[in-house]
Amino acid sequence: MSKFLKIFLLFYNFIFILFVVSNIFDPDFGWHLRFGKEWFESGSFPYLETYTYTHFGQLWINHEWGGDLLYWLIYKNFGYYALTFITPLVILSAFFVTQKIYGKYGLTAVLVTTFLIWANQQIMTTRLTMLSLLFFALIWYSVKNIEEKKTYYFWPIFFWIWAFLHGSFTLGFIVIGIYFCGNLLNTFFLHYYPKFSLGKSWTKQTYLKVVLWGGLSALIILLNPYGLNLYKEVLSYFSYDFYKGHITEWLNMATFPVYWRSALFVAPASIAFFWNIKKKLFSWPELILFCCLFYIALKYKRQVIFLALFCQPFFTTFLQKAEEDIDFALKKIKKLYIARTIRYAFFSFIFITFLLITTNYLFDIKIYKDVWPNIKYMNNYFPVDAITFLQKKINPTSHVRIFNNFNWGGYMNWTLPQALLFLDGRGAGTWKTHGSTITSLETYYALMDQQNGLQELEKQKVQYVVLEDLTNFTLEIDFVNRWLFPMIDLKKNISTTPRQLEKSLRQSQNWQIIYNDGKVNIWEFISTTPLETK
Repeated sequence: MSKFLKIFLLFYNFIFILFVVSNIFDPDFGWHLRFGKEWFESGSFPYLETYTYTHFGQLWINHEWGGDLLYWLIYKNFGYYALTFITPLVILSAFFVTQKIYGKYGLTAVLVTTFLIWANQQIMTTRLTMLSLLFFALIWYSVKNIEEKKTYYFWPIFFWIWAFLHGSFTLGFIVIGIYFCGNLLNTFFLHYYPKFSLGKSWTKQTYLKVVLWGGLSALIILLNPYGLNLYKEVLSYFSYDFYKGHITEWLNMATFPVYWRSALFVAPASIAFFWNIKKKLFSWPELILFCCLFYIALKYKRQVIFLALFCQPFFTTFLQKAEEDIDFALKKIKKLYIARTIRYAFFSFIFITFLLITTNYLFDIKIYKDVWPNIKYMNNYFPVDAITFLQKKINPTSHVRIFNNFNWGGYMNWTLPQALLFLDGRGAGTWKTHGSTITSLETYYALMDQQNGLQELEKQKVQYVVLEDLTNFTLEIDFVNRWLFPMIDLKKNISTTPRQLEKSLRQSQNWQIIYNDGKVNIWEFISTTPLETK
């Protein structure tokens, strides 16, 4: 019965993730696909920026260069639904690997995976960053078993593949560094304060091998189109913080909207982890790694899923001990059939419940061949009708300058390749406005809110402005956030009144509104000068 239930729960987990990722669309996916498409079709690597007018012709570093090519090839040959199916497999594989670090992937482990997936569903989408979960799990597995399996020999190729696909490869070096320092600390305690030691430490040979193969891995990564600049780009994300205060997924856990499902496992995570430490089942490196992941989970909403991965084996160990205690209690029941009845009733309840839920999710899975099909449903996420209108308006003209809503940049990269936008997700963290020391995202907000924003756009020869219409904006808030954030407090932070740029556009004689569908406004600059063609 338990084996059948395990298989069913694995199927449920796959269906649930598939349901989530098929109903959440990453706006940045447009520029990812476009980069891979242009590289593949042109046969030459696209070093220079051609999507925005603010950085046109400049060198830009794509830290997901290989992943974009891979995703484009999959999309081109198998459609968007192939990418949608790959994402649950990657996520489930990551949880499987972390559990295998400490034991078999049994029924209890599958139940823990189910809970952690449910608690972190808001983070899961079809995007390249999901690959970093599996790479994190694999490098953790590697350093945990480094002395028994000599896994450092595989690091160079492993890190090159990671860097080829995604810029989060620095996380792998951080994990290695934490285990290196944690083992040094444990060695110190073993020599001077044995009661504070936790398990065994690495041998001297292991320390040397880690330094050698870790250094070689860092050098191998330099075999990329950008060379050392790839490192500079990735590391620069640690020094620029403006985007971390203006993009929802980079805000801390306590800010609106609170991802309360994630909060449900963060507190128990501490209890389960330190219970395992008390039992001396884990080590100093794991304690340090837990503290680091716990900190970044509280600081950044999007990073909480790494803590979930880390907690997978700890929750499982904790629950397995509880299960043993329950089995011991059941065995004391004189009439054995009562114990069996209780067990089968429990399993039957779980099976029937998940069967009903899975069936419901199956009907809500939305799988498309195209990444953004032009259907009414997609209008809830992106300005589908508005961009269709604009496509007809500007064709066959190219290099039309458009000041766009930042959240729609990636979508417009894909659907309006003949246009030049102001900004998209590629430049949110590190790009700087030409001739300025501030980031492009800071410039974006300045243009939206300052009195002279419209004048600056006219100097930049912007021809169209595409903004969200806040007149009919309704804020969807679940019951937990309504309780945590009374409407009177939300109004202080979330304004549905037009931004200064929109006010200036309405008052200006140089601009006229040419499109409105209740969600999107498009303004056109009134000029007798014909648009330049490419």
